[in-house]
Amino acid sequence: MRNKMDKVKPIGANHPMPISNNDNLLIENESDIIMEPIINKTTTTTTFATRLTPELIMRAEMEVNEKDAWRLRDIEALREMIQGEPSLKCRQDDAFLLRFLRARRFDYDGAFRLICDYLTLKCRHQELFMPIEQLKCVFDDNTMTVLDDRSNQDETIFLLRLGQWSPRRFSFDQVIAAAIMSMEYVIRDEVTQINGIICVIDMAGFGWSQLRKFGPSQAKKIVHIMDKCLPIRIKTIYVINESTLADIGFAIMRPFTSEELHDKIIFLGSNYSQILHQNISSEILPNQFNGRCGSMNSDSWYKKLCLFDKEMKHNFFAYGFIDDNNMIIDLRGDRCTSANICRSNNHSNSGNYIATGADMKTIFRKSQTCNGYLFDYYNTTTSID
Repeated sequence: MRNKMDKVKPIGANHPMPISNNDNLLIENESDIIMEPIINKTTTTTTFATRLTPELIMRAEMEVNEKDAWRLRDIEALREMIQGEPSLKCRQDDAFLLRFLRARRFDYDGAFRLICDYLTLKCRHQELFMPIEQLKCVFDDNTMTVLDDRSNQDETIFLLRLGQWSPRRFSFDQVIAAAIMSMEYVIRDEVTQINGIICVIDMAGFGWSQLRKFGPSQAKKIVHIMDKCLPIRIKTIYVINESTLADIGFAIMRPFTSEELHDKIIFLGSNYSQILHQNISSEILPNQFNGRCGSMNSDSWYKKLCLFDKEMKHNFFAYGFIDDNNMIIDLRGDRCTSANICRSNNHSNSGNYIATGADMKTIFRKSQTCNGYLFDYYNTTTSID
């Protein structure tokens, strides 16, 4: 299961929110939200201007197959695919679409499929979209953070200490929810979209109490979400201080892990400093990762996420697949949520729209924009739950 060490390669403005007639819309004060450039959605004329340096433009072409002269053409092609699917309600501003194109190396079909998976995530896993206050315990225990500084090659650095997860204090779903929110925050940055993310997972302290709460369903969920549902590019996953029990945990994940993702996982054991610090300077790492930047503290990261909470929930809850009544529905039909429910802070069961029978046939019609993919992929028999 372990990757050989010879595989290790040193890696040395604001926009308006969509107008809604719904008084229960989650966003109350648009000035509270940090946003990206956006186009006028009633036209195809873009006001988006990327702020890439010449070096980043060259790196974008090498790493994500992005050509500076073709960027707007590629965005418009993806927008036309979305507009050609009437049942799909989605943000169509340049900045939003560009992150999905970069995540799939400007493959239109791949980017479109990623958008579909992204927009159904909140319906398939409502348990992961909890109030930000319920995630405070995760950060109070310094379980994860994103460093302000980048790696030697300008990748964003995500630190996760799974040994700090105490099942008595918070669930694994809360860990996943915090990770999703962290990834959603960092992926708004164009540098992160191009250069990617390095994850460092510290398994020190991971024991039976955690392993008993980590089964195949949890493994399948986290792998599917990180690999298939979020517009992120994970470059490398370093695993340090892994024990036999930690190896069992990764063995549970293996059947659900693609070969591409598996090849990015590098196990370094307890003598990891030399290889890890080739890629991430010890000057920016906390003491827990043999760095010299003091003890890891997630408080500042949690405060950033609190400011981002409204924008993130709007991205998920205000969009999705809709029925003839313009209600956002769950494609599986068993835990549907209307637009009114999704956009509120209270996820009650009242007023849910149930998409079954004839309604499901409408949603599962053959798509004219991607060779029948929507019909095939969103068959209820392919549920990941």
